[in-house]
Amino acid sequence: MSMSVEQVMYNYQKKIERLGININFIKENLAQLLTQLQSIDVSGLNCQEIEGYLAELDLIHRDLLENELVQEFSKVSHVDLELAKRVNFFLEQKTLRLAEIQQNIENLKIRVVEDETRARLTNLQQRTNLNLDQLEQELVASVSDSNSKAIVLTFFKNNRAKLINFTPAEIAEVVKTEISNFQMSQEFVKLQYLGNFNQQIAEDKFVKAELIEDLEQFNQQDFNSQDELAATALKLQQKIINKQLDESARKHAISSILQAIKNRGFLVDANDIRLVKENEDKVVILYAKKVTGEEAIFKVYLDGRFTYKFEGYEGHAHDIDEQPFVNDLSMYDVSLSKEQNKVYLNPDKIMNQAKMAVKPKTDKK
Repeated sequence: MSMSVEQVMYNYQKKIERLGININFIKENLAQLLTQLQSIDVSGLNCQEIEGYLAELDLIHRDLLENELVQEFSKVSHVDLELAKRVNFFLEQKTLRLAEIQQNIENLKIRVVEDETRARLTNLQQRTNLNLDQLEQELVASVSDSNSKAIVLTFFKNNRAKLINFTPAEIAEVVKTEISNFQMSQEFVKLQYLGNFNQQIAEDKFVKAELIEDLEQFNQQDFNSQDELAATALKLQQKIINKQLDESARKHAISSILQAIKNRGFLVDANDIRLVKENEDKVVILYAKKVTGEEAIFKVYLDGRFTYKFEGYEGHAHDIDEQPFVNDLSMYDVSLSKEQNKVYLNPDKIMNQAKMAVKPKTDKK
């Protein structure tokens, strides 16, 4: 059992590109953290930790691009199962480390939020000239997350009558304790994780669809300890990266198909690109149509392979669109060998199945 070098290299390259996106995402988070830390990291230890992560991320990225496995690919005509396993293991190790770094950074962000909030509230305690309404506004502005803001607002709503007997310093101290307790709670940490997870998959439509249940389960789960919460979050973080890697080849194929098919005058609605279950797999069905009635259906698999069918043409008239479409794919780093072309020409049954999945919603427009 073997895979062609071209196929393995294609998938490997798309996964490297996806990991590069993940690395850049983490770097952006680190840059934001550095900005926040400039005024509150007196010891400089947090900044040193961030600089260490940045250096490690650069090494990981360089290793992805220059590792010895790439050189080994160039020496063989086919990649056997053993070599494929080594490739996957290599990527798994990089994925795990990225997940660990991502979680460490999320924990660091939580500490930074706590330190920043504590520093702001301490400064407020020294402002004795504020009336109650001004103090409430300042306290709400002093916390960055919406849930902590809600705690401040609820505190003032429920205790306003009592607070007139307290000094601004005393009120700020009580609020600081309330917020500190919340920000050390599992609820706050879980919300921070979920916010980060959702940010990571915001642009990955199909990854998001496949992880909805996992994210909801994480949100609803009660944990016995912070360690259990952290361990579960790490597994979910790793699953997110793995899903993104798995979808990388398909995502590139879909993007290339869209570019090439639009060049032929086809229109594609966002609702006509759907993830559907086929046996044990999930495939993406893409339906395209011309205003003159010609149709094209694509079924795209996880590894980037796809089948297609042109319909609504008389005789061999579909060649007018089909061959230029195939030629255009090479412009987007997608090539079809003669052997692959034969596989991609599907029976009419696939076209009919695809219409059942896609056309009903299209016809409603």
